[in-house]
Amino acid sequence: MRTALPLLDKRLGAGTIIGTMALAQILSITLLVVPVTVATFGLLFWLWMFRDMYGNENVPPCFITLTSGRNPRFDWTFTFAFLSLLAAVCYYMAEYRNRD
Repeated sequence: MRTALPLLDKRLGAGTIIGTMALAQILSITLLVVPVTVATFGLLFWLWMFRDMYGNENVPPCFITLTSGRNPRFDWTFTFAFLSLLAAVCYYMAEYRNRD
């Protein structure tokens, strides 16, 4: 019995060229889909936090104040954006810059 893409051919013992190419193609698709999926969920979570924070009327005073406590939502929004940028800079300095 023959299949369209024989991953294991008993005559060759290991795998055929077609089977090896199919496995390589599956691996390359997986290496693309997994990081894109994780990044998408991370971005959606970040946007959800930002929307929830900005829409909340009952926010406590922020430890970083630009409006002298008059507008805590603006202070928290600024802090959120600042800390996000700071995390991106730290990642760049620690990991991305030192890649091979």
